[in-house]
Amino acid sequence: MTATTQGMLPALLDDTIAYQRWPFTKALPPVHSSGETQSVIPSLPSPGSIKPFLNENSTLRGLKLCSRRQPCKSRLCPWCSTRKASQTRADLRREAAQHASVLNLTLSVSSSPSLSDAWVALAATRAEFTRSRWLATKSTSRFRQTEVTHTEQGWHLHDNWLLFGDDDQLHLLLNRSIPRWLDSASRTGTTAHPLGQHATLTPHKSDALSYTSKGLLAQHASHTSAQGRTPGDLLALFHAGDADAAEAWHELESFFKIRGHRWVATGGNLWGQK
Repeated sequence: MTATTQGMLPALLDDTIAYQRWPFTKALPPVHSSGETQSVIPSLPSPGSIKPFLNENSTLRGLKLCSRRQPCKSRLCPWCSTRKASQTRADLRREAAQHASVLNLTLSVSSSPSLSDAWVALAATRAEFTRSRWLATKSTSRFRQTEVTHTEQGWHLHDNWLLFGDDDQLHLLLNRSIPRWLDSASRTGTTAHPLGQHATLTPHKSDALSYTSKGLLAQHASHTSAQGRTPGDLLALFHAGDADAAEAWHELESFFKIRGHRWVATGGNLWGQK
């Protein structure tokens, strides 16, 4: 049975493909859905196709030099992101097998034109939310991964949490997590809207695990801009010649170069696993 907090909305490498530098343009042709104009987002090319493009256009040395023998381990890397997501999913499945249910939290702050500002706001709210080991004392184990989306309003960041424990622990967290998050945002001077937060307690663990461990470069299934653009969407658009996506992608790369931000590029963290 699924319970949702009341009031909340519920390749292998192929190096034989030649690279051609396309001239950058503005947004790709729009499509129309429900009366709204949305940009079509192409599928991300295979790692073999995108490798020469990154060699030419990336500002991250690790992405340029990444290989099977010396992986860069960045979530922005088409190869390492996929491998990391697969490893994370396997670790989570082993942990989930020891528990009847899992609590999935999606906790966010308002979008910001600056990726760094959005990160600072999310990190400050998270620190207040987890103060005094609040989650650690109320769960057996927990996993967190930060997701990044680029929207018309700027950069939108949110934390995906998977919390494991006994029924009493998880029901307490189900009822208290979102109010505590909103209070934490208020205490840190950050804006967080109630409709942007979700808490779901479910025995259907495979769906929650797959969603939370999908990787930073995963694309939205709809392939339109209605849900914003993931880093994978931005890279696909950058490769297709979109100048706005190129600017946003390079802002992502600059963000991950900063000491203290690099850890988020390697994937989520699992604490307390048996």
